[in-house]
Amino acid sequence: EDVISPDCLAAFLADVQQVRPRPSTCQVRRLLSILSPPLVLRGGLLTPLGLAQLLCSPSNSLIDPAKRPVFQDMTQPLSSYLIETSHNTYLEGNQLSSRSSVLRYVEVLRTGCRSVEVDVWDGADGEPVVKHGYTVTTEVLFEDVIGAIADHAFVASEYPVIISIEQHCGALQRIKQGKIMTRVLGDRLLKPPWDETTNDIDIHRMQQVSPWSARGRFLVKSERGCCERCRNPLPMYDRCIALPSMKLTRSEKNALQHSASEEDCLVPEPARQACHVSSMTAGKVLKLRHAVGEESLRRWNSRYLSRAYPEGTMIASGNIDPLPLWLSGVQMVALNYQTPDRALLLNEGLFRSYNGGCGYVLKGAELLGKATSSALRLSVRECRCRRLRLRICCGHRLPRPEAPQADCPEVLAAVGSSFIGPDVSSPLVVVGLEPGGQVSQTRPAANDGYHPVFNHDAEFTISEAPLHILSFEVRDAPTGQPIARRA
Repeated sequence: EDVISPDCLAAFLADVQQVRPRPSTCQVRRLLSILSPPLVLRGGLLTPLGLAQLLCSPSNSLIDPAKRPVFQDMTQPLSSYLIETSHNTYLEGNQLSSRSSVLRYVEVLRTGCRSVEVDVWDGADGEPVVKHGYTVTTEVLFEDVIGAIADHAFVASEYPVIISIEQHCGALQRIKQGKIMTRVLGDRLLKPPWDETTNDIDIHRMQQVSPWSARGRFLVKSERGCCERCRNPLPMYDRCIALPSMKLTRSEKNALQHSASEEDCLVPEPARQACHVSSMTAGKVLKLRHAVGEESLRRWNSRYLSRAYPEGTMIASGNIDPLPLWLSGVQMVALNYQTPDRALLLNEGLFRSYNGGCGYVLKGAELLGKATSSALRLSVRECRCRRLRLRICCGHRLPRPEAPQADCPEVLAAVGSSFIGPDVSSPLVVVGLEPGGQVSQTRPAANDGYHPVFNHDAEFTISEAPLHILSFEVRDAPTGQPIARRA
């Protein structure tokens, strides 16, 4: 019979799976003793079904088991982390005519996302509403949104949630927002120290916030405002803002452009503190990186917070490529979670299975601008001779593809007679390594989604970039429809 003895399984784990240290036959026997028929037979012999179960089990994941839970230092300032961030969280579809929903906050927060966006506008009866302005998207109440965030923020992760408010309201409804957040979020709302004499944030008593120190807390990011009539500040609202928005000034950009060292580049405006956040479109960030250099931008972002978001022209809710922005040290790269494109796959690859899926990933020394030039040169030499080799062997019980809709003639025309039906798939696997856009694709396994065999070898060159993401996408060859994916 086709069975596997403990000795053969130990050799397979050591020689093929590269398990280190090499498992002993005694250890393998203990593993097999946990399994029951039909996975094993009498005498501790593993069946093919048992081998398939072992290979598809979480214990055989590509992810290093030591890096699945939270393992990084979580006591560093917020600027030292990449933070999982959502753009226009309330929208279910495109940016012009889709529905706004409170449930989107529930779904996004429960994936582990730690920064959500709230666009607030003046609503009827003095109640602020959340919507995409100057469009025909629907609206939801600001209080309902804050309530949903309060209820679901810390289900997937205990680390702080940043509520990024894009403010379009007048003074009265800003005051109403301050009252709502104070009442609904309560003591979990992290408020900055306040100077009663100046009616302003007390900068001298401000402390660095870390993910650890702010566990279970909410941090509001917003512009501070004033009454449009008397020009006085609005302390009821401003007291809720732990992360004030502050645009990057021309003098700061010039200082960045002419900097050559860490000391030179960190010449902020006198008013800028570590808690201030500068927000700009992805295009402007990449233009700034081209002008000042990636190293200067990394050093700046090691001290100060930045947020990048998609261009306003991306009305279909497409996403920006987050990797160049992460590699520039930008902490918050906002993505449209309703669009499951490749950018969102890379986002899942960085945050979902790494560091406990807590939504915060500590930057390495290079992204913090702390790596010495000699260390960088050594790293480049090492990377030039590094290769990643993979063998895509086979699949196991892949999901069936959905049949093309009858009201989609363009899909039916593209599929033609090659589509047999929803019971049969012809899967292929696309493996990619970023940055660099390296891709390797298997041949389709014709009409075999139950046990497709690929036997495909892929080889990638490891670049000198400090961050790499490996992605796997299984597609149905005739239709191009996705079956499964992981990064």
